[in-house]
Amino acid sequence: MKNYTIVDTQEKLRDLLSHVKKYEIIAFDTETTSLNPWKGKIIGVSLSGEPGYGYYLPTMTYRDWE
Repeated sequence: MKNYTIVDTQEKLRDLLSHVKKYEIIAFDTETTSLNPWKGKIIGVSLSGEPGYGYYLPTMTYRDWE
């Protein structure tokens, strides 16, 4: 079973923090608008401490970076 959550409420943010605190090793990934590091903007961050579970924290919406 897989469980992926978009962090878009305070409650989901608290769930993300609880998840991260349980593990010694956390996978971390950024989502960007470009593969070019000089032109791209970070639009979200993904975190996971366990296979099949993850949280995506958007930092921008499409309207913000068009």
